[in-house]
Amino acid sequence: DETGRLFAHGDERGVVFQLDPNTGSVVKKFFLGEPKPIRADFEDIAIVGKIFYMITSKGKLYEFLEGGNGERVKYTITKLELPRGCNIEGLCYDPTAMSLLIPCKDFSDRVDKRQRPIFSFSLKEGKLDPKPRFLLSLLQLKAKFDVDDLSPTGIVRNPSTGNFFILSSHTPVVVELSASGDILDCVKLPKEVHGQPEGITILPDRTLLISNEGMKRGIIVKYPM
Repeated sequence: DETGRLFAHGDERGVVFQLDPNTGSVVKKFFLGEPKPIRADFEDIAIVGKIFYMITSKGKLYEFLEGGNGERVKYTITKLELPRGCNIEGLCYDPTAMSLLIPCKDFSDRVDKRQRPIFSFSLKEGKLDPKPRFLLSLLQLKAKFDVDDLSPTGIVRNPSTGNFFILSSHTPVVVELSASGDILDCVKLPKEVHGQPEGITILPDRTLLISNEGMKRGIIVKYPM
């Protein structure tokens, strides 16, 4: 969050963990719903001031306030009218537009397979813009960086530059995107380290964190910027 605290979420349960950014140990955890935590396919988390947001793969946006250790908190749900078949795995806040950015990992329906859209949900207006904020060209990635595919699983805004980092899983890369949507750079990640990278964030000291799933315990890798 804005104070430098690090939060993560459960995959299939409504649970939020505060982690120690130095050790990765759990500082506290709280839950969505009572008497038992709700179950859903949660994909990412974002914090705007005192408000927490979590999104599911099908486009349900959960909004709630922070809870104390072991506390169960109330929530509201907004169903986002994203294109049919859009599989979501990322979420981040863009303060310049007062909006949440939502990349689609892939589609199950017939769409242009040569592009990956990133949609914008306005917090001021409380609605989704049906037109993508950004469109990432797979042809451009192939031509400039020899990257054949992009499956966005995470997104974060670099507060130092205003650019965005897009994390991809199946082809493990990080794409740097300008505030206007231009592809600036693309860095390939070592597959032996990032077998399934699905989370990305930046600490106040400009350390980039990438989390990985698909193991008994999640692994977070640090990269100084």
